[in-house]
Amino acid sequence: MFGIGFSELIIVALVCVIFIKPDDLPAFFRKLGRLFAQVRKAYKEVTAVKDDFMREMDIAAAIQDADKAKAAEAKAEPAEAAPVTAELATAEPAGASSEDAPRDDEIKAE
Repeated sequence: MFGIGFSELIIVALVCVIFIKPDDLPAFFRKLGRLFAQVRKAYKEVTAVKDDFMREMDIAAAIQDADKAKAAEAKAEPAEAAPVTAELATAEPAGASSEDAPRDDEIKAE
């Protein structure tokens, strides 16, 4: 878990034997085991909080993406109607033809 190999464990055990009396070793290892259990429990709690937060962020991002998609659809609908009105604006009035309209050179000559 912490990257401790077998050789490191042996060194830690030798240091414990040297500095801790043999009578106190069982109590020391019990305390060490409880400490390890508390650290593991705290790690699991922090990981659970992080996972919940990430899950909530994913949900919020999905909602935001859906809102953006709805806004894009709302903007796209009027854009589809715009070319139809542009075609009507460029169309010639009824009864008029381009042959009847005066040309630029005729206007200048007058």
